[in-house]
Amino acid sequence: MSKENWLRALPGIDSLLRSESMQHLRSGYSERALTDALRNILQDLRQQLLSDELALDLENFLLTLDIEKKDCSQSEAWADFLRPRIKSELSLNEGFSFRPVINATGVILHTNLGRAPLGDLAARHVYESLISYSNLEYDLAAGERGERYQALEPLLARLTGQEAALVVNNNAAAVLLILNELAEGKEVIVSRSELVEIGGAFRVPDVMLKANCRLREVGTTNKTHDYDYERAINPETALILKVHQSNFRITGFYSELEAKELAQIAERHELPFVYDLGSGLLHPEAKRLLPEEPSVRDALNSKADLICFSGDKLLGGPQAGIIVGKKKYIERLKKNPYTRAFRIDKMVVSALEAVLRAYLDPERLKLELPIFAFLEKSLAELESRSDIFIDRLEAQGVEASLVSSEGEIGGGSAPGQAFPSCAIALDPAQIGRSAAEVEAELRQQDPPIVACIRKDCLLFDLRCVREDEEEELCRSILKIFAKNS
Repeated sequence: MSKENWLRALPGIDSLLRSESMQHLRSGYSERALTDALRNILQDLRQQLLSDELALDLENFLLTLDIEKKDCSQSEAWADFLRPRIKSELSLNEGFSFRPVINATGVILHTNLGRAPLGDLAARHVYESLISYSNLEYDLAAGERGERYQALEPLLARLTGQEAALVVNNNAAAVLLILNELAEGKEVIVSRSELVEIGGAFRVPDVMLKANCRLREVGTTNKTHDYDYERAINPETALILKVHQSNFRITGFYSELEAKELAQIAERHELPFVYDLGSGLLHPEAKRLLPEEPSVRDALNSKADLICFSGDKLLGGPQAGIIVGKKKYIERLKKNPYTRAFRIDKMVVSALEAVLRAYLDPERLKLELPIFAFLEKSLAELESRSDIFIDRLEAQGVEASLVSSEGEIGGGSAPGQAFPSCAIALDPAQIGRSAAEVEAELRQQDPPIVACIRKDCLLFDLRCVREDEEEELCRSILKIFAKNS
């Protein structure tokens, strides 16, 4: 059949709605929902036909049609063929848009998949805080209004040894708040190599502009010396800022000043030194886990006046911007109007408290913070789990193999620090389909599955797949491959 004949063979929405096969759906869904679902499906079919990239089941179905016949039997045939897609589309449209997914990519802090997942204790604490009233801003001992940060500030001060702490809704907000309060209308000195762009095209210079302070670049892209900072300091200088290059790495002929050296320069000139650490690695064995990533402990040892970092990266908690440091500066930040605009809600307070309490007992970290359990999974353990998974697939006639791969932290943390991993490889050619086509169908499963494509094969890394998710993953793979076999 020619492409024109294929397009002519597509049914109309009205004829599908009138078909007997659609009647059972009319009782459960509105006509608008059915119409929208059919419109989306038919548009997808048109795109397939125009691109000549047909799924095997669609191509086989088209070959059974007599395009010269335009009667109700054709509509019934189309309705029967499309019924699974229609039900899937309706389920997708009627259900929640924000859904849990299975992360089979091997990326631990996958920004697009929500970064750090919470452990059971933190999730339970959030749930219990949400289904009832709470002492969010109520001092139970005094019986009067309290501070929103009363559960978090003492914990952060204890864990970091700093005088005070403040939490806002993300680290970009923390930087904006600090710059606005301490440097509004004045200059902030930053090395040119640290003028980073984070996800969503947000750049440090743009944050400074919104904070109403002026950027003073020093050094070059690859070299910044102490005298660059010394020469730049003038009566308009408000502070020195160091920004950790958390999502990229410069190698080769490169040098930068350590945070401790910058703190000494700032102290000599009676200026505050602010360290935007970003990733927030607070694990007591940070150097063993990620030897090249600066930790919160490193930042604390630098004697910075204020340090800020994310809650949902290597800390392993909810999205938040955490600021610790000298009380005189934290108290000023608390009075800034931006603090109200950037404040965290009760979900973040309850989740972050549970996460921080886990740090009080390092033995609990791997049990209560999933990212560390994922990070510390050995290659041997992953290979063993993958072999068992492959055996289950092959027992159902699905060909699979174990291949080497690399895991990564992701989420703008520990750039370039990959670690050995392995993945289950499936070649969709065994069912006459492309990897892109099957990957797209996996994303429509319940729960959705996100995998990787390499050389026309689908890769499933079990590092970030919980053991209780393996059954769902296996079921979805078998459903797709069995359906097309």
